[in-house]
Amino acid sequence: MFKMSADSILRREPVILLVILLLAVILRLPVLVRNPIPAGDGVASNLEAAVNLREGYGFSTMRKWTLYSESMDDFRPEGNRQPVMTLLIYALFFITGPGFTVTQILSLLTGLLCLFMCWLWARKNFGVLPALFALLVLSVTPLFIWYSTQPDSLMLFTALFFTVLLIADREALSFRRVILLGIFTGFAYLTRTQGMLLAFSIGLWVLFRGRGKRILKLLLFVTVFILTCLPWFARNLTVFGSPTYTQGGQFLLNENHWAAWEVRDTEPKPTDMLRHQGVGAVAAYLAKGTLRVLEPITTGSLHRGESFGQSSMAGFAILALLALRSKDLRKKMILPLIAALPPIAALVLHEHSGRYLAFFIVIVTGLGSAGLLSLSRTAGKKIATAAGVLLLLPFLYPLGLILSENSVERAAEAQEISQWLAENVQADEWVITYPNAELFIWKYRRPTLTMPNDYEMLLWPCLAEHGVRYIVIDSYLPLLRPHLSNRWRRTPGGSDWQLIDPPDFLHEVYRSESGRSIIYEMVGHVPDGFMHTDNLPRDNMRALPPAGNPW
Repeated sequence: MFKMSADSILRREPVILLVILLLAVILRLPVLVRNPIPAGDGVASNLEAAVNLREGYGFSTMRKWTLYSESMDDFRPEGNRQPVMTLLIYALFFITGPGFTVTQILSLLTGLLCLFMCWLWARKNFGVLPALFALLVLSVTPLFIWYSTQPDSLMLFTALFFTVLLIADREALSFRRVILLGIFTGFAYLTRTQGMLLAFSIGLWVLFRGRGKRILKLLLFVTVFILTCLPWFARNLTVFGSPTYTQGGQFLLNENHWAAWEVRDTEPKPTDMLRHQGVGAVAAYLAKGTLRVLEPITTGSLHRGESFGQSSMAGFAILALLALRSKDLRKKMILPLIAALPPIAALVLHEHSGRYLAFFIVIVTGLGSAGLLSLSRTAGKKIATAAGVLLLLPFLYPLGLILSENSVERAAEAQEISQWLAENVQADEWVITYPNAELFIWKYRRPTLTMPNDYEMLLWPCLAEHGVRYIVIDSYLPLLRPHLSNRWRRTPGGSDWQLIDPPDFLHEVYRSESGRSIIYEMVGHVPDGFMHTDNLPRDNMRALPPAGNPW
């Protein structure tokens, strides 16, 4: 690309743009086809809430994954998801009926929109050539590939993030632009709760760039933002008592948000770690959190074993420093810095920050691409071309990993269990289907308790208190709930069960065709003092015993 003249690139820009977007589609289609299962409870919740809306139950869920909630209703208000993605899926289901493939196609289109808005932002700030190179990089970035095949809100939020930056990027903000900022920032908040931090940043920007009538423009921005979000604020105030309610706070600085809190009689709070482990533990957690949010430009995230893991972008970060020698570019980056810092700082508190840093990856990619152009001007096109190739090479391995990801068998297994539950379980009977069959709650539609991550002396009474009737044990559960690995354990290769030792009050009623999933009926009562442990030790973040992994 660097061998072509700037004029040649400019003339061919529309063609190059379409070719890169076509490449993005080609890379995403096999990932879409080979992974016909929601990637986690967040994606499944979007589908479930859409089905519930379609059937007249409102923005609700049948999953009780906030285990400290007092509600035992079959349907309860969804408190951890924003509405926009669900509403898009609801509109789609209104036309097509419920199905996962159609939502994947919607996600593909949303992902392409995200790439396009990132390209527009990069083109405005860095020029034609860096923008096209940045688009190429984002097209092969695993995070952007994976979430362009899953009906998650991440790509839509990222598209809105850079739409807001494009609207706000003016020396002086007119009243019209302030209104647009209020609307689009409101949409961003209705897409992800991170949008509230974006609203805070843009409010500061309006105050900074409002010029003579900055206070009036700030009030206008806040008013339009509130009006955009007003139906959602009113709903939250009615059902939760707070207009900005979210259950996301349980992920911040607490020790085990999956514990059986009804039995422990204490609910998780962000102050748990400080109260129980002291200032040193909080400081250590914050230090680790800081390292986590910097992983895109330091170690990369391949070591986390996620489907969308990627190599380090340290090369882009170094080239970004080269680009930032320009005073004009440093001035242009004030707005992205103001917009990005609050959500990055908040993610320091989050244990799983990687996928939420998409906007940060875009900014680093754009700056690094601009630095590559600076390198071309100072060191020559040959060196810049070689550097560009070196920047792309680390993407080959994670790209190969994500293209080889195949969850067809896991999806079929989960759907088999889901079908059995739909046909054999009464509408008001509680089930536990975590982690795989739970992803099809929008199909089997039964009250579902997410399996607590706690000691058996607390776990089983918690299930009994909820009146759980059926429990699904699949090959993933003992890994994710290690206290149960003393009863169920797979062979090292995962081909068969090595240990099956259910308690006496569980009776097997169904085993999947592959044998990897077992459904138990909970019969009788949990004996008093069952699996009692004296002086129960405190859990760490993963609810593991002090000795470490029991498997």
